[in-house]
Amino acid sequence: MKRNLMKITISIALAVLFLVSGVTIECEENDNQLPEITILYPSYGQEPAYLNVSGIAFDTNGIIEWVEVSLNGKDWWTANGTTNWYFNISKISGFIDVKYTLYARSYNGKNYSKIESVIFPIGNIPPRCWIISPLLNQTVKGLVEIFGTASDFNGNDTIILVEISIDKDWFVVYGTTNWTYLWNSTKVPDGIYNITAFAYDEAGESSWIYPLRTIYVKNNEESNDTKGFELLVILISLSFLILFRKRIKSFT
Repeated sequence: MKRNLMKITISIALAVLFLVSGVTIECEENDNQLPEITILYPSYGQEPAYLNVSGIAFDTNGIIEWVEVSLNGKDWWTANGTTNWYFNISKISGFIDVKYTLYARSYNGKNYSKIESVIFPIGNIPPRCWIISPLLNQTVKGLVEIFGTASDFNGNDTIILVEISIDKDWFVVYGTTNWTYLWNSTKVPDGIYNITAFAYDEAGESSWIYPLRTIYVKNNEESNDTKGFELLVILISLSFLILFRKRIKSFT
């Protein structure tokens, strides 16, 4: 009788332990639910404008720590934002005219979400061009070195030409990815001028961003030394004139 009672007691204890363990396991599963992520742009087969991709992510039990994207399953890059995220894939260089697969995943501090993906094409991307010097609204004179940089997502070796425009005059610069031009500002009247730079690739496409740089040309401004010298001459002349008049009065 005692042995049967002991068996019943052990069975009840095991049953209670099993139930408690079951509840604990269920809670852990609820606490470790995976976050979710959705790619909103681009859609399947759509070429992303300016190489921008974006989407949303959420977690029912917490917050999204970060979102990562990968192109063709290579390196993972951290996107901007979390629940509403975006990324410019121009940071990943070396594009050619083929289809690409974008992968995206979110992380909630414990687990990664399932990986979402979308396939889209990337055609020829026009090169970009920047003016580094002169600075915006800078005053210049004499020989002015104008220089900047250019890049192409399809490969910098595809850039074949960089030109600059100073108002209506066009000049071919020296170099491509790092370019420069020496401009003689003494050949133009003093005033305001606008500099624009354009880069061209092998496909004949030009920069889709046109940097504009406004400068001021002042070649005929008198120096402070010249003004000081002229003032000194005037003062000496006045002194001689006053002295001369006094001497005339003394004779009369």
